[in-house]
Amino acid sequence: MQSGSRHEAYVMKHFPNALRRTVPTFEEAWDRFVLGEAMFFFGDRVAILQRMAGTQCCMLAGKPIVDASFFSQGVGFALPHTDLSARVSETAGQSSTSQRLTLKTQLENGLSALIADGTYEDISTRYFNENIF
Repeated sequence: MQSGSRHEAYVMKHFPNALRRTVPTFEEAWDRFVLGEAMFFFGDRVAILQRMAGTQCCMLAGKPIVDASFFSQGVGFALPHTDLSARVSETAGQSSTSQRLTLKTQLENGLSALIADGTYEDISTRYFNENIF
C-alpha cells in the first residue's frame, strides 16, 4: 500500500501486527499487486475500480470501509466560494438565465439529470463495473 496514506494509518490502528509492504505511491503499490508481489491491495475504492475496469486482474472483496475518522464522508466536489459561472458568462458575452445559475446549482442539476436518464448508471457500469457511490 502507499506509505503515509490514510489506508496505511487505518491498517496500523486496526491491525497493528499485520505485515505491511509500503511503497511511495499508489501507482507503484498497484503495479506490485498486479505483478503478484502482494496477496491483496488496500487503497482508494474509486481508484481501484478505475484500474480494474476492462481487466481480469482481480476482484473487489468485502464491503467498502466507511470509517469517517480515516476516510471522510465520501467522494465529493469542491467548489469555490465565489460564483465562477457568472464570470464565465460575462467573459463569453452570454447572459441567459441558465448561465446565471450558480455553479453549484448547475452541478446539482447536471448530476440529477445524469441519474434520472440512466447515464450515471451506464458510466458506473461501463468504467467501474459497479456503482461507485
